[in-house]
Amino acid sequence: MSTRFRIAFPIVSSFVLCALTIGAADRIVKPVDENRVVVLKGHIHPNAQRQSDAGPVDPENGISAPLYYVSPGQIDLQVPCETGAGTAVLAINNNGQIATFSFPVAATAPGLFRSAVDNSMGQVVSSAQPGQVLLLFLTGEGDVTPTLATGATPAVNFDPTKYPQPRLPVSVTVGGVPAQVLFSGIPSGLVAETQIDFIVPSNALLGPQQVIVSVGNVSSPPIALEILAATP
Repeated sequence: MSTRFRIAFPIVSSFVLCALTIGAADRIVKPVDENRVVVLKGHIHPNAQRQSDAGPVDPENGISAPLYYVSPGQIDLQVPCETGAGTAVLAINNNGQIATFSFPVAATAPGLFRSAVDNSMGQVVSSAQPGQVLLLFLTGEGDVTPTLATGATPAVNFDPTKYPQPRLPVSVTVGGVPAQVLFSGIPSGLVAETQIDFIVPSNALLGPQQVIVSVGNVSSPPIALEILAATP
């Protein structure tokens, strides 16, 4: 399991513990899972320093979580791959003052970045035409194969055909219409995030639609995409 705490994704709703809040903008209640990205926000002592470990996600088992960012108001960390499904306990040690929080860990709990990316231009888009290839970025896809160590990304010279992929099947719908998935995996440079390449269906309905990714039988919260008429 590999859940990186970050702000851009739908996550568990807000909880307050020892002046530390776990939350997100959309307040969607979801269990956290491997490759799930969330954020820790709250009042953090200004002398808090970035270290290699944030302290155990599960103090009983002593599994430490790597830190990616620490500021007076935010901590970004990754839930270690060794964290098992069930209930985990996150412990933050701030100069000897420890705050803990229990949260559920599921087999999969997919969440998407807010926008799709055009494959040809590499730009974030809010609209697309049928037949267009778009990229999505996902967290919470669960176990991947081959496995990656906590905090790791595939090497630059790694064979792209062998990038880590979710063990469970990945599907995409646009307005309820199934889309063809060209690729789903973790390319070099990404940590705890999966890239999905898909084709906007030729029979997708025009107008505002919802894009949803499912991993196994669990669906992500939707993101919005305007479907435009194809250019002659």
